Amino acid sequence: VAITAGLVLGSFFYGYILTVLPGGVLAEQFGPKWLIGLGVVITSLLSMVLPAAAHAHYIIVVVIRVLQGLAEGLVFPAMHTMISLWTPITSRSRAVSIIQSGSDVGAVVAMMASGVLAESTFLGGWPSIFYVFGVAGIIWFIAWCLLAFDTPSQHPRISNGELEFIIVNQGNEQAQLKRKVPWLKVLLSIPVWSSVLSHFGFNWIHYIFLSEMPTYLTSVLHYSLGANGFLSAVPYILGAFLCCIASLASDLIRKRGSMSISNNRKLFNTLGGMVPGRNG
Repeated sequence: VAITAGLVLGSFFYGYILTVLPGGVLAEQFGPKWLIGLGVVITSLLSMVLPAAAHAHYIIVVVIRVLQGLAEGLVFPAMHTMISLWTPITSRSRAVSIIQSGSDVGAVVAMMASGVLAESTFLGGWPSIFYVFGVAGIIWFIAWCLLAFDTPSQHPRISNGELEFIIVNQGNEQAQLKRKVPWLKVLLSIPVWSSVLSHFGFNWIHYIFLSEMPTYLTSVLHYSLGANGFLSAVPYILGAFLCCIASLASDLIRKRGSMSISNNRKLFNTLGGMVPGRNG
């Protein structure tokens, strides 16, 4: 049972890793709006199929989770492309962190709501988790289609002042994005690989907690499903709060010019990795 559960929980990332790398390139070619939207709505539709798949065979669940990973892998790279198109350079850290904190807030809501839904009789109990969040994702997709635009210049309701502010404060960044990327130099760069290893270490701990902590709380510590949901949400409540605080501090340091951009990034990356690394 444990091996099957591990396969089901981990199968999402088998698909995710295949699209997360080309996702940014595709977003630059076709625009980030539809990659983000399609990634979310495909995941939502597949989520609503999962209860029936679970009653059929766990292999079907694994296949669906891989497909969800393929869809979701497009979202975060495309999100960063959209951020680069919409935000001034000096507000970039704050924008990324506020948007990133939405992932933590989403985890909080999902874990708390999932515990309550699983213990209820609504739509059969635990299957209601997948139906409710699937419908929520579809509603979000409709709103996204109506309200989101790839670039500020495409937005029909943006003011001239807002548009000018964004363009002026991006400098020549958009022109630089169109330059040919020296991929060989990138792949041989020590700073690039240090960033990759740092991100790998953080995500190793993060996704183990995300995937396995609810199982640990129920199977080992024997918490109820409702209590499990609330306890599993605690790290993400703190994460969302501290993410916003750190981004404000980073942008403030950058505006004052008291530290180089490189040292700024190193400082906050180190602080962000020390605590989970020490306790992981």
